[in-house]
Amino acid sequence: ALKPLLLHLSGDDRAQRVALPPAFFQLTVEALKAAICTGVLGGRLAFGLPATLWKGWLHTASFALPAAIYLLMNVLTVSAARML
Repeated sequence: ALKPLLLHLSGDDRAQRVALPPAFFQLTVEALKAAICTGVLGGRLAFGLPATLWKGWLHTASFALPAAIYLLMNVLTVSAARML
């Protein structure tokens, strides 16, 4: 839900800022999500709740292709939004 706001804030307003390239923008958004998840997991650990982070290579491999497709779709979405 943060993507539209971040996309707007990173846009070229013709004054001082230059629009971020779509791939860099998308990776920045993903890094922000990772930071938020790290904070939540840290909070769970602080309260003594389980915070399983990784379930092994099989679990990771099963999500590799959908994650790559998701990343590509988001880069294309940002590219199309910048063309409007």
